[in-house]
Amino acid sequence: MSNTSNETSDSSLSTPTSSAGQDLPPKEPTATFEDAVTLFNQRRFFECHEVIEDLWRPLPKGAEKRFLQGVLQVGVGLHHLEQGNYTGAKNLLNEGVEKLKTITAQSAYTPPIDLKAFLQGSNGALSTVLVLGPDRLDEFLDHLIPTITLLQPNS
Repeated sequence: MSNTSNETSDSSLSTPTSSAGQDLPPKEPTATFEDAVTLFNQRRFFECHEVIEDLWRPLPKGAEKRFLQGVLQVGVGLHHLEQGNYTGAKNLLNEGVEKLKTITAQSAYTPPIDLKAFLQGSNGALSTVLVLGPDRLDEFLDHLIPTITLLQPNS
């Protein structure tokens, strides 16, 4: 992820206000988690990150927010992998995997994906990144990039 001169300043991240100075309600996300999954599986990790970020920001702390952050971090880690950024790939994949592991022990929240398979694939990608190291990252095999499988409701 590159820094550009068009990045938003911190002042633009404050709560939006009306012309009367009253706080406006948070903007409802227009994209869905299913949209994010489609982007992830198309390996459009940066766009997936944008969608998931809009979904998790308004959520209160809890398992659903940790789940979304974990998926987001895995995607950003894979984006770093594609860019040849070993440190970013290693750190974000690790953070995402660790965050998602906390969800498997959580019984109050059921993620809408096959979390076991996604964790297995994400952990495999992380292990491969660690084995390859910064000098051989270009040898990472595409078929090792995990995908997300959505579960049908009540499955």
